[in-house]
Amino acid sequence: MEPVAHVAHRLPFERLPLEPPTIMQRILRRQPRANAWIEVNNLLAGAAEIRGLRPEQVARIADRYRMPMRGEFCGRLERFYRDYLLFCLADHRLTEEEVADLAHLKRILRLSDQVVSAIHETVSRQVYAQSVDAVFADGRIDPEEREFLHTLQHHLALSSAVVDRIMEARRHREH
Repeated sequence: MEPVAHVAHRLPFERLPLEPPTIMQRILRRQPRANAWIEVNNLLAGAAEIRGLRPEQVARIADRYRMPMRGEFCGRLERFYRDYLLFCLADHRLTEEEVADLAHLKRILRLSDQVVSAIHETVSRQVYAQSVDAVFADGRIDPEEREFLHTLQHHLALSSAVVDRIMEARRHREH
């Protein structure tokens, strides 16, 4: 039986080269701090699946670069989560597998419920607003498009108040 050809994994991360140390960093035997988040990126890029990664892997990278799990480094970790969420929402819905991957990513990146909730809200609004713009591109909305937006609102768990604000902002841009 022939081996199955490797299928490119479904992750939005691309490997990046590490930054070379400066002369002073070489003398002090240190690496550029930016390499901490680049290594986390490369860890994600090299993973066959998100759930195959372990929290210790990210923690070891942070320790190696003496990066606290807060501040700029944490902001980079939040962006990895946001980027993966946007990637998952490219089809305007989250599958059970994607929800499980996001929960695991939250855990390995050590993100709080509050941070993840804020990311989801921001990304959901962004995805919905872009979809509204696409639907209204021809200047009208037909019943199928209206149903699409309603279904998208449900999949993104957006409140009617949020949807109303997005629609109102859209109307103001037209006038």
